[in-house]
Amino acid sequence: MIGARGRRGAGPGLLHQPQPSLEITTLGFASPSDWAYARVGQYLQEWALAEMALDDAMASALSLSPLQGLIVAADMFVNNKLKICLAAVQASAIPKPEQRKYVKALNTFLGLTGDRNMVAHRLFFAEDDSVAVAFYVSQLKSTLDSRRVVWTEDDFKRRYRQLSGIYKRLKELPPRIKGLRLAKLLANLPPQPTQGVAGLLALGLSALGNPPPSEHHSGDPEDATPQRFPETPSALGE
Repeated sequence: MIGARGRRGAGPGLLHQPQPSLEITTLGFASPSDWAYARVGQYLQEWALAEMALDDAMASALSLSPLQGLIVAADMFVNNKLKICLAAVQASAIPKPEQRKYVKALNTFLGLTGDRNMVAHRLFFAEDDSVAVAFYVSQLKSTLDSRRVVWTEDDFKRRYRQLSGIYKRLKELPPRIKGLRLAKLLANLPPQPTQGVAGLLALGLSALGNPPPSEHHSGDPEDATPQRFPETPSALGE
């Protein structure tokens, strides 16, 4: 995804280089577009770090080597990675009150997949009259829905803090969920309402199923509708 330079309200065909404002230059950027590129790039980097921590936690729960972990994570939907880590938390010896903070982090991550898909895939422009980025989002359902989503400096910083917090929380997980018994892990996986039981390579991990096309993946089907995990650990799998 390559961002474009545009004035407020401009479409992709109306390219324009906004003039730097005092606020933009005070932030250390030569132009609004430079600021926008930096903010979008940092968001994607923060996401990548959080997803790397998720991959590490999943690999630890499944007793995978670093290479095996990379292979498995490379072709897996993020929602399924989150389900495996959630099941691992439930199957672990982590005290129930502590489990809730990991469930909260996983739910927060799940809820951010729509933002991530928008930032990664949608055209964006620096705003002329404010320190903000406008993303141009189009969805084709029964009708074509086109809208602008505007993020300010504060909006970006809030999301950076969210992703950084998720990264730090998930980095705690690997030693706490390492080498769980497979049967116990499977017993704690959430039920799959669509495709039932499926395999995960040669690991014998079932009950993942095939995610619906809207779920976020490294291949990035867009506009996911996240389904929250149960806040109460014991509710999982019921």
